[in-house]
Amino acid sequence: MKVHIFKGNFEDITKAANYTEPQWEPEPEKGTTDEEYILWEERNPRFEMQADLNCHLDSDFIETIPSHKTDVVRYLKSMVKNPLEVEPIINEFEDKETVLILIFEDAISGNEKQFDDTKKMKYLGEYESTLRSLS
Repeated sequence: MKVHIFKGNFEDITKAANYTEPQWEPEPEKGTTDEEYILWEERNPRFEMQADLNCHLDSDFIETIPSHKTDVVRYLKSMVKNPLEVEPIINEFEDKETVLILIFEDAISGNEKQFDDTKKMKYLGEYESTLRSLS
């Protein structure tokens, strides 16, 4: 299975997760009209990263990892089949809060997608993963 790796600079992991994971508004209270409920359904979930990448993503196959996590290098080496490819990824870290975003190919509808940088993430490349695809 392939894994696409991005880096992003966010103030904290919560702000990163708000970007990389679907976000839901609170469900309308009882007594809400059908029309209001339909509008709520149309607005939810909000998934900013999916919109920026312009493809459908299954969030079950996406990981958001703070780069200051002490074992991030070991973790990346366990996820990327060729451990020699991890060093260039680590060299991308900056002084700012850097978050790694791993999008495994099973997250991508149709599994075929060419990625590029977004306004909040830099695309670091596609790598062969140690995990096997479910499809």
